[in-house]
Amino acid sequence: MHLVNKQRRKNNWFFEKITVHLYKTHYIMGWGTEFTTEVFLNRLTFRTKKEVEEKIEENLVSIEDAKKRLQMFIASTPQDIIDPEWKVQPIDWLVNNTDVWFEIIQDTTKENVLLALYLEYLEENGGVISTKAE
Repeated sequence: MHLVNKQRRKNNWFFEKITVHLYKTHYIMGWGTEFTTEVFLNRLTFRTKKEVEEKIEENLVSIEDAKKRLQMFIASTPQDIIDPEWKVQPIDWLVNNTDVWFEIIQDTTKENVLLALYLEYLEENGGVISTKAE
């Protein structure tokens, strides 16, 4: 069993109480940075909490698709992927195409982090979505 209980102290120092077994408890001292921020979800609007959750799931599917395509590139040789009539260097073609998929994974993951923060905000505020008038 592994339970964690953080107890706040001044100056962002905290002591973590970790119960490893039923009869043994350890205390670990740590520190961190706490901040407040505003997040703008560009060109995304939601009417319900469920829509936010669905968008996160949609993004996870996109990430998995990108991972599968990258795995396909890894398992293949350049001759398997590129038609010889294209007159393109196989390595250049692969670098350009894998960059696209890595960028999709990076951007979608960042969006999911922001959406998860938004979900956390909604849960702390009773799930009420308020939008500013355009």
